[in-house]
Amino acid sequence: MAATYNASPQDDPTELRLLVQRIKDLPTVPSVLMKLLSLTADASSSVGQLAEIIGMDQTISAKLLRLSNSAFYGCRGKVVSVPRAIVVLGFNEVKSLALGMSVFHAFSQKKAAKGEISIENLWKHSMATAALARLLAKRRGDSADSTFTGGLLHDIGKVVLLNSFKEEYKKAAEMVSETGCSLPEAEEKIFRVTHETIGEWLCRKWSMPEEIVQCVKYHSNPRKALEEFIPLVSTVHIADGLTKNILIGYGGDEKPHEFEDDILAALDLNARDIEEAEAFMEAEREGMEQMV
Repeated sequence: MAATYNASPQDDPTELRLLVQRIKDLPTVPSVLMKLLSLTADASSSVGQLAEIIGMDQTISAKLLRLSNSAFYGCRGKVVSVPRAIVVLGFNEVKSLALGMSVFHAFSQKKAAKGEISIENLWKHSMATAALARLLAKRRGDSADSTFTGGLLHDIGKVVLLNSFKEEYKKAAEMVSETGCSLPEAEEKIFRVTHETIGEWLCRKWSMPEEIVQCVKYHSNPRKALEEFIPLVSTVHIADGLTKNILIGYGGDEKPHEFEDDILAALDLNARDIEEAEAFMEAEREGMEQMV
């Protein structure tokens, strides 16, 4: 089914509209995602309601149980049911994971080599980014749940481009390796649109919360985010860079990321904090690599 374009006030829509018109296989908004977003807005939501929604999708249920029993989460005793996973991992953790899974699983996935741009490797990168973002947010006393979800979905625009234009997107990743340009620069040359812009378009089309939209749109340049979301987006930005530096998953850009002093200072982070975060992820590398 051809996608439709809903204009964003933040973009000149011309190039985006042209690209969107080429997308012929954009999935409809997953029913599980719609129900999860509704649940997120309901302060009285329960474990039973969350388990029921996740249970509607066997793929998400199976992946959640696999993650619950992975080395990264290190649960004592085997987790064999969704309600048990919610109890062990926590309501908000499972809700965020299910949100991410429902979006990623709306697109086709195939096994891929470790250093290849693929939806599978993007998932690994996104999971590691989410875990690091949560760690940094907890250190600051910020909302770890929002930061985790933002980290999980920050690269959803790459998923859209890779799903619809696989060979062209691989060329963008190759351009980064061969010329040293940034991935958004390569995307601009090939698509005239970056993954941040197409990601924002999808988020608005699927009625995602504004905090997720801001992380998707501005994770490469958090200074441009709406002021109230700058700390959240900055945390995802740093976590994204750290994940690229330690090479967990693959997001199409392995250039070493240098952290801007003003962004670190605004989050009250320093070089030691970055080193400790990197050490944490190195210790969790094996578990992260299993998160497929």
